[in-house]
Amino acid sequence: MSEFQFYFGLDLGQVSDFSAAVVAEKQDKAPGVYYLRSAHRFDLRTPYTTIVEQVAHALGQPPLTGKTALLVDATGVGKAVVDLFKAVQLPAPLYEVTITAGEHVSREKDAFHVPKRDLAAAVQVAFEQELIKIAWGLTFGEILKQELKNFRVKINVKTSHDSYEAWREGEHDDLVLATALALWGGGQRLKRRKVFEGETPVPLAEPRSRKERKPIYEDIEIVHGGVDFDRRVQEGWSFDDIRYGRRRW
Repeated sequence: MSEFQFYFGLDLGQVSDFSAAVVAEKQDKAPGVYYLRSAHRFDLRTPYTTIVEQVAHALGQPPLTGKTALLVDATGVGKAVVDLFKAVQLPAPLYEVTITAGEHVSREKDAFHVPKRDLAAAVQVAFEQELIKIAWGLTFGEILKQELKNFRVKINVKTSHDSYEAWREGEHDDLVLATALALWGGGQRLKRRKVFEGETPVPLAEPRSRKERKPIYEDIEIVHGGVDFDRRVQEGWSFDDIRYGRRRW
């Protein structure tokens, strides 16, 4: 089967850190280029069960359904949350990524151990070669751009080992780590496959209330011209309704 079209990176923060999600798209017409379709930061102390629920719901919506690989940071607290993801019927393959200080990538089925420098390099190379295209109007787009700039300064030095060790100290860089997971996953040539044999994946139910329904996926074609995307999602619009203008205010 072909490779995935979308790579969903999820960084899981601890008590004082934000959790963040980034969706990167690869297109055949532009090899090597990543279009960041979404940059989402969860509120501090958002319950992990809520994060699992919202991510699963986003993965079950077009255009992500059946075309997306989910890469979750399984380092530290992330391992417990990965188990929560495994306990539900996700509509996308789950790849757990444990960040290490080693030098080589290892894999056991869908679990990877990845050196920190490999994740950092995925972002640095793409950023310096202008292979990252950030959709205009993303809710956390400007914060992501600033994180990328700060990250570039921290790792673009001769003594790379020490600079990598300082990653995730000081400034919040949850969005850039989620980006690193998505871009690294995109470089692994993961193949699309059925999630469940003999049946169609079923996404989780929508969040319990409209107040909880914060969009995780935003698309470059529909975030433009001042469109209040968040408001439309909260009012129950589907992604296709917003994309094709099937409803009016």
